[in-house]
Amino acid sequence: MPIERSYRDEIGREREYEMILILTPDVPATRLKEIINRIIETIEKKNEGRVLLLETWGKRKLAYPIKKRREGIYYYWRIIGHGSMVSDIEKYLRMSEFVLRFFALRLEDNVDPASRPSDVTPEVLKQAADLEYVSSRGRKEEEPVAQESETREEAAEKAPETAEKSAEETTEASSEGSDNKEE
Repeated sequence: MPIERSYRDEIGREREYEMILILTPDVPATRLKEIINRIIETIEKKNEGRVLLLETWGKRKLAYPIKKRREGIYYYWRIIGHGSMVSDIEKYLRMSEFVLRFFALRLEDNVDPASRPSDVTPEVLKQAADLEYVSSRGRKEEEPVAQESETREEAAEKAPETAEKSAEETTEASSEGSDNKEE
């Protein structure tokens, strides 16, 4: 089956995409491997694309519930290929019951594939499909909350000082401006 190309594509050039994928936290290990392998197969074998980067962000709390879930397993993909590749991936992800959300974004058109090295090793792929590794990669929720509250308190303390300084600077600037007008 020939690869579909847009009339805007230059010969020998491809498009670069990034994709965020959020899976349910209760995905079985076998299905996780199947999903990762199917995406890679769709990119590399069916569409002659390449995975440039695959980051496992781990299990994280969602900003709002999706399909009655409060957590999800996050993946960040950076891929290079043709336009039909993304639609093939999206078709598969829509049918999967363990996918909460996905979003693919085109970064650049007409990219030289040789100029983009791939950072994906077999070890990275193995870790991405390992449920224990993925579950342990989550961000701790308590640390950022404590840092944010300290930052807000410090900002509130500094706010009156900066307001006084800016008021003094504006009165000085306006008095200098009126001096220049008189001459």
